[in-house]
Amino acid sequence: MVYGAVELTQVVEMLIKEPAQRQVISNILSLFVLKGIDVLVPLLVAPFLIKVVGIEKFGLIAFSLAFAAYFSAAINYGFNITASRDIARCRHDANQVAWIYSHILASVVILSFGCALAAAGVVYFFPRLYEESWLFFGAFTLVIMQSALPVWLFIGYEKMAFIGGLSAASKVLYIGSLFLLIRTEQDYVYVNIINAVSAAVVLVAALFLIRYSFGVRFVSITLSGVITSLKGGWSVFVMQLSPVLYNNSSVFVLGATFPPSVVGVYSAAMRVAEVATTGGRLLANAFLPYIAVDIDRHEAFSKFMIFVGGMVGGVIFVFSSAIAELLFSEGEELISYCLKWFSFGVFFAFLYLTYSQNYLPLVSKERVVAKMTFVVSVLGLLLLVIFIPLFGLTAAVSVFVISRFVLAILSVTFYVKSHAK
Repeated sequence: MVYGAVELTQVVEMLIKEPAQRQVISNILSLFVLKGIDVLVPLLVAPFLIKVVGIEKFGLIAFSLAFAAYFSAAINYGFNITASRDIARCRHDANQVAWIYSHILASVVILSFGCALAAAGVVYFFPRLYEESWLFFGAFTLVIMQSALPVWLFIGYEKMAFIGGLSAASKVLYIGSLFLLIRTEQDYVYVNIINAVSAAVVLVAALFLIRYSFGVRFVSITLSGVITSLKGGWSVFVMQLSPVLYNNSSVFVLGATFPPSVVGVYSAAMRVAEVATTGGRLLANAFLPYIAVDIDRHEAFSKFMIFVGGMVGGVIFVFSSAIAELLFSEGEELISYCLKWFSFGVFFAFLYLTYSQNYLPLVSKERVVAKMTFVVSVLGLLLLVIFIPLFGLTAAVSVFVISRFVLAILSVTFYVKSHAK
């Protein structure tokens, strides 16, 4: 059900009545600066890259990032939800916060090391990947820098403005360096490395902020503590890893079976759709600590998310051709075709975020979400492997949207069952 302007106005009025609710608005704005720029920058940069290096090399860049994204899910391990939730609930206990902070970062380091060995092995043993080793090195380095960033601590403290400014500054550096250094088709190998350097700047600055502005210290790390952190994030890890199976596998399988230009078209359309989806994810993350304190607040949040998701998806569907022609200099017709289908996926993603990420884990239903997303994602992956070699771009887009539709329906179903109790 899509809610009208009256319901949206009521939600906005609710958000500005009390200090705790006004904090949510601050969280939203800060998160949009932090993560929103991470998505908007690629969207702004994509037309430039397609123009300078061509859609084929742009497809190779997207292929390398899709490969690295598998490891991103493993390194993040669901900490953006579990650690945010835990710190939000104990942020007034400095010792407990320090324990969580230290053991989560230790877990990230261990996971990064293991993933680095695995990624290096895969690239080395596959000639097609080894030929572009610098491209894949830059993509994996970018993933480590982004995954190690303890955004979850800032979310838990509801102090995202601190890191938002740093992120904005680093992206200005990234864009400036990109326009300065990427001048010919052969320079495409440096794109991921430039992005990784900008992410490293944010990471180092964030660690200094946490230590000297928040006063959070590292404490002694124990193996049992790391194991506890990993066990605590397992269900959410599966929940977030599973969609990667079809989100990134569509790009990966396309890249393995079709020319890079096809990957470039698909990835260009996906960049636009992901701007909208990330907007929903940012809203969900900003509201998470607010809802975690009082689950009854979820009802108003759900009305807000459904309205926004419906509006955003509708705009993308109606203006898909104009968006493609405005942003891209190659493949506009195919990009527009993909965008029309992706618009439905955007709305389904908002439903999933509303009823899975921001409700079921908060009522101790993490395993339900994990099993649901795992089954749907594995089936989606199988469909991709079977149908992309046969139907190419159409199969990739169709499986992506259908998978999100099934996840959305199941999320609403389990929400209704859980809420009824």
